[in-house]
Amino acid sequence: MPRRSPQLALVISLGLCAGVARAQTTAAAESLFQRGHDLFEAKRYAEACPLFAESFRLDPVSGAQLALASCHEAEGKLASAWSEYLEVSARATREGRADRAAAAKERAEALEPRLARLVVSVGPDVKATPGVVVRRDGVVVTAGYGVEIPVDPGEHSVEVTAPGRAPFASRVSLREGETRLVAVPALAALASQPAAPRQLAPARPTEGPAEPAQTSPLRTVAFVAAAAGVVTAGVGGYFGVRAISKNRESLDSGGCRGNVCNAAGKALREDALAAGNVSTVLFVVGGVLAAGGLTLLFTNGSSRGGRPSASLAPACSPDGAGASLQGSF
Repeated sequence: MPRRSPQLALVISLGLCAGVARAQTTAAAESLFQRGHDLFEAKRYAEACPLFAESFRLDPVSGAQLALASCHEAEGKLASAWSEYLEVSARATREGRADRAAAAKERAEALEPRLARLVVSVGPDVKATPGVVVRRDGVVVTAGYGVEIPVDPGEHSVEVTAPGRAPFASRVSLREGETRLVAVPALAALASQPAAPRQLAPARPTEGPAEPAQTSPLRTVAFVAAAAGVVTAGVGGYFGVRAISKNRESLDSGGCRGNVCNAAGKALREDALAAGNVSTVLFVVGGVLAAGGLTLLFTNGSSRGGRPSASLAPACSPDGAGASLQGSF
């Protein structure tokens, strides 16, 4: 048995799949057609016509389109039926169904005297309007002005718009065999909106020279406090170094063994302790002064309203040292 090539197997598989899909589509179209036929026989045209339309979409054969045209004719949509009969005639001719083609053409000719027609007249001035758009029943019209266009009986609309122009709209109702003309006039230009008057800022008084900006007293206090804090912290650093030096000297001189000291070592230790306490107090006071000064500088130091006042007072106690900032803002 000869072996099939992979390419041939793929072609056969795709062909079978396409055939199955086609068969399913045709079956669906036939089912819709039969249901539409039942509704048509029951004179339920509004329900039957959409089924014929879907059947023709799935399987575009002349028989389904002929049924759709007949349904639209029975529904009173004569212009739709007329155009569909003409299409059926052309399609049936291609399918080799001469009898169906002749019958469809005959029915289209029979409908012509009953057709309602709408004429939209657009003058040269309207056509020359920049950006003009003409719509008939919501569909843009770009040609066929002045031509009798078959439409289904009922109400129809004509709308014309253009940038910067007043729109035009007209609604007309047509009966079987009636022809109506809608003449589009020149579109009037829209009135331009007047520009809002500019509000002028009130003039500033020019009496006397402008006073120079004054530096806030609180800003000066802020700078002084910050500078004093830095200096005080520097002095505290000096006493800290002195405390470390005295403590080291008590050990190096042999006056102390750990925390056990003779008279000379004890004196050195006491000097070291005193220098350390002074260093701690100065560091605390310097930090408070610097922090207070920076706080005033970045919060209220540049304020120009009122007459702020402030005072900085050191505070000492047996447990430590500090400073307090008092003022009115």
